[in-house]
Amino acid sequence: MIPEPVNHSKPKSVKWLAKGWRTVTTLAKRHPWRFWSGVLATALGLALLVFLGATVATVRSLDQDVSEILASVQGPGARNLTTTEGYADLIQRLNDVEDELAKLRQRSDVLQAGEWVPGLGSRVSDGRVVLEMAERFTRGTRLVLQGYAPAVYALDAGPGPVDIESIKQNLETARPVFEEARRELVAARELRARLAGPPGLGGKVDSSLEQMDRYIPLVELAVVVARDTPQLVGEVLDLRNTVRTLRNTMNDPTVLFERPGELESVFKNMQERARQVQGDLVVVKSAVDGSDAQVVAAVDAAIQVSVLLADMGDALGRLATVADVAFTEGLLSHRAAVILGKQLPQIRQLLQGVQQELAQVNTLAASQERAASSGLLTLLGTAMGRPGLPLQREETLIATGVQAVDFLTFFLGYDGNGPKKYLLIGQNDEEIRATGGFIGVVVEITVVRGELVNLRYVDSTMVDASPYDTNPSPPEAIYKYLWISKLLFRDGNWNPHFPASAAQLADLYQRGQGVQVDGVIATTKGVVLDLVDAMGGIRVPGLPGLIDRSLAKQYVEGELPYACLPRHTSDSSKRCFDEDLFQEVIGHLLAPMPPEERKSVVAVLLGRLRSKDVLVHVFDPQAAELLWEQGWNGALRQVDHDYLMIVDSSLPGHARSIVERRVQYQVALAVGQPIEAQLLLEYRHNGKEPDPDCRQALALPLGCFWNFLRVFIPVVAQDIQAPPIPLHEGSEWLIWGYEPADSLSVISSPRGGQAGLTEIGGYVVVEPQTSVTLPLHYQLPADMVRSAGGGVYQYRLLVQKQPGTPVEPVSVFVRLPEGAALVHASPTPTAQKDNWVRLDVDLAGDTTFIVDFRPR
Repeated sequence: MIPEPVNHSKPKSVKWLAKGWRTVTTLAKRHPWRFWSGVLATALGLALLVFLGATVATVRSLDQDVSEILASVQGPGARNLTTTEGYADLIQRLNDVEDELAKLRQRSDVLQAGEWVPGLGSRVSDGRVVLEMAERFTRGTRLVLQGYAPAVYALDAGPGPVDIESIKQNLETARPVFEEARRELVAARELRARLAGPPGLGGKVDSSLEQMDRYIPLVELAVVVARDTPQLVGEVLDLRNTVRTLRNTMNDPTVLFERPGELESVFKNMQERARQVQGDLVVVKSAVDGSDAQVVAAVDAAIQVSVLLADMGDALGRLATVADVAFTEGLLSHRAAVILGKQLPQIRQLLQGVQQELAQVNTLAASQERAASSGLLTLLGTAMGRPGLPLQREETLIATGVQAVDFLTFFLGYDGNGPKKYLLIGQNDEEIRATGGFIGVVVEITVVRGELVNLRYVDSTMVDASPYDTNPSPPEAIYKYLWISKLLFRDGNWNPHFPASAAQLADLYQRGQGVQVDGVIATTKGVVLDLVDAMGGIRVPGLPGLIDRSLAKQYVEGELPYACLPRHTSDSSKRCFDEDLFQEVIGHLLAPMPPEERKSVVAVLLGRLRSKDVLVHVFDPQAAELLWEQGWNGALRQVDHDYLMIVDSSLPGHARSIVERRVQYQVALAVGQPIEAQLLLEYRHNGKEPDPDCRQALALPLGCFWNFLRVFIPVVAQDIQAPPIPLHEGSEWLIWGYEPADSLSVISSPRGGQAGLTEIGGYVVVEPQTSVTLPLHYQLPADMVRSAGGGVYQYRLLVQKQPGTPVEPVSVFVRLPEGAALVHASPTPTAQKDNWVRLDVDLAGDTTFIVDFRPR
């Protein structure tokens, strides 16, 4: 084999390196000074580039810390700094950043030699200025925070009196600290002025410098506050506590009626505190006027909020005063009428002014939500002057105040439209009807410019004018099961939607008595008895001494005889007593009351309004807004989710008080699919003695419960399955041979019934010592389960309580989709097993059930 020839030539790269090395050695030998100078310059340049790169990298690593700190003192994050721990942590973090910046600035001294290097020198120079400016700003900010530490710690102390003088002295003692902070901030400003524009060290560094530009003036503002108005911080903290107390107290606006005198002094205190803060803020503004626009805007915002708080205190304080005077002088008394007639227009004007101020402040809050000023104002504890959040509670409170004034202006007859007439109807909740019970006593009330001028009593059976030719036809159930061909006043509350029943009653009263009324007030027998108890007993004509609740109940239920006199409008012993009892209770309500008695009486009335045993409706739309908003008019609510209301009506009889009703409702939830719903309604008669006849025409107080039942569910319910509800053999309908024997009825809009609801009805009879269970099954559309965001879905159910019914148990069973996780439920679940959630309540008022879940 012949071997391959060997190539001894070198690669081109090796040749070029060899040639370059020969050139370098030749240059070194011929021109040694120039050679070594070039090497030194190149090495220095490379070193500067490497060092500058490392420094900029360190600065950028610090930028994350600085950005987090700046974010923590603006917007919502600042709210976490009102605790001792959060505030101390912020100061420590600033101190750490300050140390790092000092080390970087010392290292940057070495870079000073590179400022002459083309393309590199400007960055070195700007970088050194930025480092020093950041160090000065951080130190100044830290000093300001240290000076304000006593105020922040007072902010963290919680509710209670604020030692304004102590905080003021602490800030004055810290004056040297604030002066040093001011010098550091001035130096930071001067260094910033040396930079013609962004230094070009990177987007994050430039962004942090922009934030620094926004914060320097605001930290300087904090120095001005501490120097010129050290008492302002303490006053703001005190105002903050006052506002917080009022917010908690006024969660329920009805407290205006429960404790008006107490609230009057609190509102006055809020007004005085806000005026003091406003005066100090004006001083601060004069010190910073003409400086940074952001600072001026922050001070103007705080002034605007202080004005708002002062005006709110004035308006609500006057409203509380009026409420207090009305109770002290006597409701509908001449003295109270004069005062209310003068004050109500002024209060409304003040409240409307506050509404405009609230709108302006909320607009300002929205525009400054992300501004640095909101954070600083929060940090300084300027009560509601951050402003970082719309004042929604205050907005609702003032709107309620306006509605209350509008209602009183109309109700008391100050609207210039002449006397006002109202019907007060007393309902017997043992003979249950849709709005509370069978109507017994009727009182016609006449009010002229806030003063009661007449009370007229009428027996409900005497309202209609015989032969009832002008009366309308009755609802089908009354026609079929009470054998009445005309709708009479005593049955006029058949509609469970009280505004509709009130209109029906007003119409029937005008037909029978020729009197047009402006509204209707309904109350149950239990309310009157509760008032007797709250008043510590009451005197009734013809009976010796005070009668208490127990004795009054015996007369109301007819267990004790009561003499009827010519002055009575009825010849029934029970009705005559009811008339006298009503008259005495109303007279007591309108008379001046001692504070303790007033508190008890108001508690009864407000509690019964919440449980819907007192219903009020007026026919003026503007005046009725308060009643609609507070749910005091017994309206069936229109909702866009699941709904349930069960309405009993005795036709006839008084056995409802010994019949126990239990409600179980279950739904099987799904996402994007129809929902299966099932209602189990059980009636258990606890009567001890059987009713041998169980005849509708012979209804006994403790006998069979003759109940026309109505169940209201969403009108969108489909595939409704209900069993027959056969008429009892003792019903007059069957006894007289009428058909059909099945009383079940299903009525859906638009064919009739309540708008937006389906009504399932039937004549259910429960005999003593027995129980009856009615099952209903239907399907609800898929949109009853809705996305709540974040992968969470929500189901809502409103259960409305029928007026006049006792507190009864309601159990809601919710089956979640397979594998779904429960996120939240209200009320708190009483049990949870597998994918079932159980929620139990004692239904004392309208209740909304909410179940949030996350599907698998």
